[in-house]
Amino acid sequence: MTFANNGAALIGNMVVPPSEVKVLGALAAFGRPATVPEIAKALNGELSDASIYSLLGRLAGKRRLVDRKDVEVIVPGTTTTLRRVTWGALPPATQFFSKVSNANKNNNREGSARAMA
Repeated sequence: MTFANNGAALIGNMVVPPSEVKVLGALAAFGRPATVPEIAKALNGELSDASIYSLLGRLAGKRRLVDRKDVEVIVPGTTTTLRRVTWGALPPATQFFSKVSNANKNNNREGSARAMA
């Protein structure tokens, strides 16, 4: 797992720009497919919905790190169905962020052990 000083990352032999890493990390943290509004909320409004759609489109098409699915959702108490687009992180992305998470946990444990010594 490799990060550059500017926040870019090497994921699956592909250099992913910092803004895409940020969106991909938020998506991977869900552990399930998510909608753009959910991702935007997880990023505390740091990026607009339009920017997130654009970045996810690049991550799906050019980088093949996310999957896009159109789903039908029935509105509770009605017969109305809505179309929603969900995005899911693919295995190379989830594996990368899993390694990052594990490395951070190990660093935190080592830091706590040093502080107690």
